Amino acid sequence: QKRYILMLKAFMDESGSYGDPVCKFVGMGGIVADAAKWAKFEVEWQSALDEFIGGQCFHMKHFAHNVGIYEGWEEAKRRLFLGRLVRALVDNRVQFVGTVVSVRDFDLLHPEHQSLFIDPYYMSFQSVTRGMCIVAETEHVYYRHPPEPVSLVYAFQNTFGATNSGRAQQLWHSMKQNTDFGKWMGIYSSASPKDVLALQAADLWAYEMTQEFEHFFEEPRRKMRWAMKQFVLAMGPNLLVKFFTLPVVV
Repeated sequence: QKRYILMLKAFMDESGSYGDPVCKFVGMGGIVADAAKWAKFEVEWQSALDEFIGGQCFHMKHFAHNVGIYEGWEEAKRRLFLGRLVRALVDNRVQFVGTVVSVRDFDLLHPEHQSLFIDPYYMSFQSVTRGMCIVAETEHVYYRHPPEPVSLVYAFQNTFGATNSGRAQQLWHSMKQNTDFGKWMGIYSSASPKDVLALQAADLWAYEMTQEFEHFFEEPRRKMRWAMKQFVLAMGPNLLVKFFTLPVVV
C-alpha cells in the first residue's frame, strides 16, 4: 500500500474563450500545494470572502469589471480585498502553473492542425496538466520526498468535457496511459468554483496571467499588474508558464 506524505493537490481553471472577439489570448491557470498548505489557505480565503462579500463565491471577471456585488466599491476597498486573496495564496507558498495561447496564431494554423487541437482549451489542458506533473516530480527529486502523484481538479466545463465523462476527461486518461509523465497524474475530478475555494483562486490566477499577456503586447512598457507581480515575486524561476505562439510544434 502506498503512503503519501504531502498529498499534493492541484486546481485548474480556464480564462477566456476561443471565439470571443474580445479575447486575444486564452489559457488555463493551475495552482498546486500540499494538504497542509491548502488547509491554511482555505481558512484565510474564506475569511476574506466572509468579511467582504458575505461568503459568496468569488469570480475574478466580475470583480475586475466592477459588476454584481462589486458594483460601486471604492478603490481602497477593492485593493484591500484583492490583497487579502493574493496573500492567501502567496503566504501559503502555493505554486503556479499556467498556459497562454495566442488566438491570432491559433487561427493561422493550417486547418488540419487546428482540427487536431480542436480548441486552444485542449492545448492549455495538456500543458498545465504536464506542468503539474513537473511540480510533483520536482518535489520528489529535489526534496527527496517519496514518489507521489498529484491529484488534479479541473473547473467543471461542460462545453469542453471537463466533467466526469466528457472529452477533457477522456484526454486526461489518454495522457495518463500514453505519456512518460502519466505516472505523476493522480486522481482526476471536476468541480464548481462555488463549491471549491481553490478553484476560485485558480480563476484569479488564470485571469491575471492572460491579462498580463494581453496588456504586454498592447503596451510593452506598461508596469506588470499588481497581483501578477506578487505571484512572480513569490515563485521566481519556479513559475511555470508556457506561451503558445507560432510556430507551434505539432
